[in-house]
Amino acid sequence: FEKALTRSSLDSMTEIVRGFDLQLSRHLRGQEAELFPVLLKHLPVHGLPVTRRRLEGGEHEDRLKELRADLLAGRRGKFFYKGQLFVTFLREYLRAAEEILLPLALRLLTQEEWDRMRSSRLKNAQSHTSKV
Repeated sequence: FEKALTRSSLDSMTEIVRGFDLQLSRHLRGQEAELFPVLLKHLPVHGLPVTRRRLEGGEHEDRLKELRADLLAGRRGKFFYKGQLFVTFLREYLRAAEEILLPLALRLLTQEEWDRMRSSRLKNAQSHTSKV
């Protein structure tokens, strides 16, 4: 996103937001389809780490919608500010996945569960590749 700050082209900035949207959507769908159902089997009823990740993921989707609206409305100042904020929050979200969610999953999931998730991920990747 920092590269977009030096660009003045609306198309360039739109493309960057679209890229973030695509990557975030894939990430969130993957968590929901593969990791969360397996992880929730090992957590108490409330599943706090999963619930928190779902809420944070939704907040990121909302921030992307705001970015897109600011961009389309020509509010470059707000776009740049909110874009920098989005990148900061997204980095924190990804850091938390590496430092909290992944270690938790490594402790709780069996090898069989990891293998099933890996197999599912490969099938999904192949189906996306064949559609493109």
